[in-house]
Amino acid sequence: MRPLFAPRGISEVVLDEEAMDLAYRMGKEIAVAVREKDFAYKGEEGVCPFCHDWLMRILKDRETVECPTSGIRGKLSVVDGKISVKFEEKALADGRFRPEVSYNHYTYHIAPSKDYFLRTKEERKSKSQKYREYLPG
Repeated sequence: MRPLFAPRGISEVVLDEEAMDLAYRMGKEIAVAVREKDFAYKGEEGVCPFCHDWLMRILKDRETVECPTSGIRGKLSVVDGKISVKFEEKALADGRFRPEVSYNHYTYHIAPSKDYFLRTKEERKSKSQKYREYLPG
């Protein structure tokens, strides 16, 4: 059972035996995965088949959900009174952490914006000043 007090200070985590045991098991699993090149997900299954998180954003159509972590979308339904999400294979291929998706995002979105970002730095700084001063310190 989890303690009511969760350690928050530097090195206090050693007081949480359950957290330490979990970290130890995870470390061992990572070492084995690296050694054996077995990168299959071994944790508790979540809603998102890509990152295994439970958090989903329901979009305006009230049928589509999006995982805010991996960026994949699926269709929401209720089956036997339980929420269910179906993800198409294409959605899994479009997950934001796939190497080719990350490469394309960097190559076609991030890298080309560098010059504009540097060129507009002072203008953005001066225009944002009124927002930084919005609340009195």
